[in-house]
Amino acid sequence: MPGATEAGDNWKHNVTIRHLHGDAAPALPAQPLQIVPLVNPTELAAGEVFKVRVLYDGKPVAGVAITPDYVNAAESTLGTTDADGIGEVLIRNEGLNVIAVLHQVPFTDASKADTANHFATLSFVNGHHED
Repeated sequence: MPGATEAGDNWKHNVTIRHLHGDAAPALPAQPLQIVPLVNPTELAAGEVFKVRVLYDGKPVAGVAITPDYVNAAESTLGTTDADGIGEVLIRNEGLNVIAVLHQVPFTDASKADTANHFATLSFVNGHHED
């Protein structure tokens, strides 16, 4: 784009968990940026807090802000991840919850873009489930 002052390579990643039985965290397939629940969030209720780990290329990411309710309050965050990529999430809704994080890294080919912008969500449904 002539006259552009910066350029980004933008990626979106999502994992959706409809329902799991038990307290164990699910095994998830790898993605470039992902939010990994450390417990099964579908068994928790609105108002409860649980931990997640944010990974980029399989490694923990420190200092990433967590948005606990991307659907209803996309501008609000709840703390940042620690050195091990772990952060706490407040479950805001009974039913659909969408947690989000954004992580930016320098793009590998600076002639094409300045940053690679990775946006990840973890969506899950909690509350009453029909078995």
